[in-house]
Amino acid sequence: MFVKKVNNDKIRIIMEMIRDFKKITRSDASIAGGKGASLGEMTSAGIFVPPGFVVLSAAFDKFLENSDLNVEIDSILHAVNHKEMRTVENASERIKDLILKAPIPQDIKEEITKEFKKLKSQFVAVRSSATAEDSSSAAWAGQLDTFLNTTEKTLLVNVQKCWASLFTPRAIFYRFEKGLHNSKISVAVVIQKMIESEVSGIAFSVHPVTQDRNQMIIEAGYGLGEAIVSGQITPDSYVIEKNPRRIIDKNISLQERGIYRKPKEGDNEWQTIPQDKGEKQKLTDGQILELSELILKIENHYGFPVDIEWAFENDKFYITQSRPITTLKINTRETLADKFIAALGNQEMFPPVHNSTIFVQTSGGDMEKYYGKNYSDKTTFPLLITAKKNDGIMFVPFTKIKKISEELFKLFWRDEKTLVERLKKYKKQTRVIDQIYSKITSRNFVEREKFSNLAQCAEQIRAASWEMDTLASFSLYFDKEMCIRLLDKVGSKIDKKQLDIIWKKGITPVSKSFEKNRELHLLKLLEHKKNWQEIGTECQYFGANYNKISSPKEVENELKGKFARFEKKEERKKIIEKRKTEKEKIISEYNTWLAILSPEEKKLVRYLQAIIELRDDRKDYLAKFFVAVFKIAQKLFREANIDEKLIYFYMFDEIIKGRNYLLKNKIALENRLNGFTAFLNYNGAVEIEYGTFEDTKTKLEHFFISQQNKEVDTRIINGQSGSHGKIQGIVRVVMNTEKESSKFNKGDVLVTGMTRPEFVPLMKKSSAIITNEGGITCHAAIISRELGKPCIIGTKIATKVLHDGDLVEVDADNGVVRILERAK
Repeated sequence: MFVKKVNNDKIRIIMEMIRDFKKITRSDASIAGGKGASLGEMTSAGIFVPPGFVVLSAAFDKFLENSDLNVEIDSILHAVNHKEMRTVENASERIKDLILKAPIPQDIKEEITKEFKKLKSQFVAVRSSATAEDSSSAAWAGQLDTFLNTTEKTLLVNVQKCWASLFTPRAIFYRFEKGLHNSKISVAVVIQKMIESEVSGIAFSVHPVTQDRNQMIIEAGYGLGEAIVSGQITPDSYVIEKNPRRIIDKNISLQERGIYRKPKEGDNEWQTIPQDKGEKQKLTDGQILELSELILKIENHYGFPVDIEWAFENDKFYITQSRPITTLKINTRETLADKFIAALGNQEMFPPVHNSTIFVQTSGGDMEKYYGKNYSDKTTFPLLITAKKNDGIMFVPFTKIKKISEELFKLFWRDEKTLVERLKKYKKQTRVIDQIYSKITSRNFVEREKFSNLAQCAEQIRAASWEMDTLASFSLYFDKEMCIRLLDKVGSKIDKKQLDIIWKKGITPVSKSFEKNRELHLLKLLEHKKNWQEIGTECQYFGANYNKISSPKEVENELKGKFARFEKKEERKKIIEKRKTEKEKIISEYNTWLAILSPEEKKLVRYLQAIIELRDDRKDYLAKFFVAVFKIAQKLFREANIDEKLIYFYMFDEIIKGRNYLLKNKIALENRLNGFTAFLNYNGAVEIEYGTFEDTKTKLEHFFISQQNKEVDTRIINGQSGSHGKIQGIVRVVMNTEKESSKFNKGDVLVTGMTRPEFVPLMKKSSAIITNEGGITCHAAIISRELGKPCIIGTKIATKVLHDGDLVEVDADNGVVRILERAK
């Protein structure tokens, strides 16, 4: 504050409301907030920061005092129970409404407008900057609001919105969670000239994943940094070693779009980036090293690791924000992504499963119990599901699966009885699943049973499903490379040449996919004079996938539309005879070939047949489990008057707690639609965080991509043959069928991490299939063989190296993809 003399020698105390960055240092956090204090400190240190000023917290305090809002806000907050989200949300709505409707004092309006005009900029960024006693202001990062490309017309209203953002639900919840509800908390507002960045990004002066303090990491993308911060694009990432100063790793990502400001307006828009530009390195090596020096200067100035946001315009770097890194283990709790990555260690990953929800995994199964019973590895299976509405993504490590695949093969080679016993146990659990599924899908069973009985059924089918799935897990990954290595370890005389022959022929009799088996099952039901309504009910599991359980009527209509010709007895007889003839021919040729094999070769064939059969057989039983639990949940949700679409965002253990639990936690649980992360760690604990979907998804995908082998000839990709043939075609990379199927044309080469049932329509349209992962047991290999299309699996890097529009030769006879011409 300062003193001003007025007429008649009266003295009036004037409270300071505005302060330029040049007059702010880090010691001013109590009035300028952490963000404002940091920008002022960097300006004073000679670091290039876009010019600006701070509307100090005193202005907000005066606004509340003039509007008589303090008492009313305190009263509303006093009634909050932060463990009940309903009370948090109600308080937020009431307080924000009060703030946005109250008038800003005229002197504050005038000072803000005057300082804005001094910037001589049409567009500014308006950012909230919280202040709190006994709290690191940096801990508020991400809690409050920011408004980009603000004009003079929207300036004051956006300042008021920043004030109101101190009382968003997440900000209120945060202050209670951190014990700050009895502390004095205020908010300043940073107003800063907008940089129309050609390239922008974030940087960490200490590598946030490896925690290596001799490494920093820079992420860069075209356009405004909002695209990176929100996780909507995958940026380039560059790892720089501090001493000696050098670039030690670069991960160049194809950027297809970016956020830019509309030329004459204050709105942002997505713009398409040409392919030849988007696939280039976003910063040159010289620019990377130049920015590195700037990052080190900031770290050295503050004396602690920093997380910065930067922008590049007209050959000059600007720093738009800096704060302490809050994810280092020394002083903060880890995020779920940090925990998951730490738990994985150096494990490899299966391709992420898109369109997933926590319901599909039920995220409460005692995996340690089942894996401990069936394998020597007693650790829990680590799993992370990041979900937001119907755009979830599931990360599953397969290092553990590879270990148990090796374990079972060695046991089998010593004694075949180990596999026979395992198959018996597997069949026993599938019979339990069939019995409970039949009971639950039978007419009126769910409607007439008490919920306690239904919950017991749900627990029984879950136990059988987890036991069944863990018994079969060794079949999920087994490729030629692993096989030849294990044969050598167990002292087998089978060499690579012999294995190549066995690999092609030894799996034929059991290579039918579960799609074919379902078709045969449908024919059998029609032969037994089942009507379509009965079939829809009995086959509801046909319509169960990662984020949707189709109703019996939906399944009935789909099957009737697809197989209406099977209603005619002569048509059924024709297809049954055809299948029988095909089978007899395959078995006859197979037996002729089998007869010439040595006992050791026949033994290997028996093993391959078993794992291929299990690989797909288990899927139908898991689908039955999902349907059974879903039908029980439907009844419960109807009684609790909760929207059925929310079932996918409830965990198994929550559903079986019953109606009262759902009603009590309804509001909090509904928030999961806005994004949450469920994490199953090595101790079997489930944790949930809100609003972390994009950050967690992006962070994990960056991490897993960074683990891939980069020392490759990018014109030739090697894998193994899943189905023979040789073609040339145009690449289409599809990771998410719901979002990307529309870009796929008939005859395109399908490139993905791994196919799943929802990929089958695209596989039928494709001329060939290429995947990152998979062995002979994988979905891509089995379906490709049925379709008679070339397929190369296990490339590890296909989705990283190949881009939409590339012309490639798929030589599946030799397991080689050759890039003939890059997309223009």
